[in-house]
Amino acid sequence: MRDLLPNLLQFTSPPETSNYFECLKQDVSQDFYKDKYRNGYSILVCKSYRDSPCKKTVRFADNCGGILEYVRIVQEPLDYPPLINLAVINRHKKAAKLGEYYNASISDSDEENRPRNTWKLDFSQPASDYFKFLENLEAQKVALENCIVKNEECKMIGTIKVANITNEKLVNVRVTFDEWKTFQDLPATYQTSPSKNCDNFFFKFEIPSIQAERIEFCISYHANGTEYWDSNNGINYSLIRHNNDCV
Repeated sequence: MRDLLPNLLQFTSPPETSNYFECLKQDVSQDFYKDKYRNGYSILVCKSYRDSPCKKTVRFADNCGGILEYVRIVQEPLDYPPLINLAVINRHKKAAKLGEYYNASISDSDEENRPRNTWKLDFSQPASDYFKFLENLEAQKVALENCIVKNEECKMIGTIKVANITNEKLVNVRVTFDEWKTFQDLPATYQTSPSKNCDNFFFKFEIPSIQAERIEFCISYHANGTEYWDSNNGINYSLIRHNNDCV
């Protein structure tokens, strides 16, 4: 019977409706299922298609039906933080306070509070070329590693590596906002390091509201009565004014 009717159903007693039937697997090792009628009537075997591929898709949504996924293609260099529109940051800050991440809208006050001027680095991240960075650290005993401008907070943060040549170290960031007419020496903070050959330091400074087009800084390191400098090969590290909506 299997050979003659592999894909057909035959009933010993025709049912009134197909909704009263259920398929029960009779033998896992075979390609046939045996179906049973709920009232006890037997049904002839039908060939199963359990080996047919079954593709399932799972999607997640919040309690309002909104999507829980957000895809953003990052086009910035790997050694530099992605540029995010300030309006987007303000919108998510507001949404976080209201508890409505996906339904918050940008108000007119967001546009009014947007800073007129932002700043960006005028140099590549030093550690992006790590071999050159290590060479500078070996030669100068101090080297700027990475830094980030946080325009939404009006500050800049960064990390410094110094050669571990003594236990007592003093690391400063010398910064000027008026083309070296005046300057400030801001101490960097020591951070634990897994290396025995070098130590890590962290620094940050506030960016004031100024009319200058450039902010310059360099790094000094005092150890064993000697002063070492990292001044970006004598031209200093610079931030330049960046007049657009990105931060």
